[in-house]
Amino acid sequence: MDLQTERRLEQFFYLARLPIIRMESRMEVVDPPFRLYVESQQDRVVFAVVLPIDKAQSFAALSALLERCIPERTQGIPMRCFLSQPGLTISCSPDPEFSPEAWFSLYSELKKMLSQAKGSA
Repeated sequence: MDLQTERRLEQFFYLARLPIIRMESRMEVVDPPFRLYVESQQDRVVFAVVLPIDKAQSFAALSALLERCIPERTQGIPMRCFLSQPGLTISCSPDPEFSPEAWFSLYSELKKMLSQAKGSA
């Protein structure tokens, strides 16, 4: 991970009030009830936000999430939604030039979308 990406991530974690002990190319952070996975690949950053969900609700929640996945909600960034072992997952890779504030706004929107999808399932 380059130094500029590392500094942006540090600022993002500060804005999100998330604890990070050490910056690594792959990180997992618990932000109850969410889990945030961050992966840095060269100058790109991939965010994956997971919300645990009951198996009985999973397909309805995924369908509700897919209805909400319009790029206008995430500053034009395409998203991927899927069910994973931990739960309902949404991931995206924002432009590396985005500010930490934009990353934080994106993260907040992803959590909101997951919560709404789970609530409507």
